[in-house]
Amino acid sequence: MPASEPASAQQLDLAVSALSDFAPANTVGELVATHHEADGITVLQFSCRHAGYPGWLWTVALASIDGDAPTVVEAELLPDNGALVAPEWIPWSVRLTEYLEAQRKAVEEGTLSEAEALEVVEDDDLALGIDALVPIDDIDDDEDLIDDVDDDDDVDDDDDDDDDDDDDDDDDDDDDDDIDEHDLGLVDEHDLLNEEDLNEEDLTEEDLTK
Repeated sequence: MPASEPASAQQLDLAVSALSDFAPANTVGELVATHHEADGITVLQFSCRHAGYPGWLWTVALASIDGDAPTVVEAELLPDNGALVAPEWIPWSVRLTEYLEAQRKAVEEGTLSEAEALEVVEDDDLALGIDALVPIDDIDDDEDLIDDVDDDDDVDDDDDDDDDDDDDDDDDDDDDDDIDEHDLGLVDEHDLLNEEDLNEEDLTEEDLTK
């Protein structure tokens, strides 16, 4: 890491302002280092007082080109030497190989029975192996196929609904055909009046009292 160099008051104020946009004020400590790098970049580092990040540094990179006022390039929290960080990621295939090798050695040394070792590693993922992995492109093709099948089902459902509606209409027509005069109910002959009956001259006293 380059030797620390003094920062101007303008750079210091700008860096603190940039950190205040996302870092709690009580987690930003004192300025511990300033580095002038190539292309007009100046990096300011502040101690981190966050309990969960011992050894980390709030880091702000400023750019000043051709004597112009400095601007913020980036601001972030970075680990310093000896900082507490997550362990290096190890691919599953590597971890699995190491695990199986440890199981084999344990069986040879007698600290683990063969039956116990087989029981521990018995798993669907292990049984399938890498040959059973499906390429992402194939998964996308399968999803498209499923979508097409769903669309066909929707069309079939619509056709079935139309057929049901047609059948209902036919049934209604058949029911109408089955209705005749007798189904309309008996009508009292006295309730049936024609134009002649409505002629007052033709009505008799007996007709009026009916």
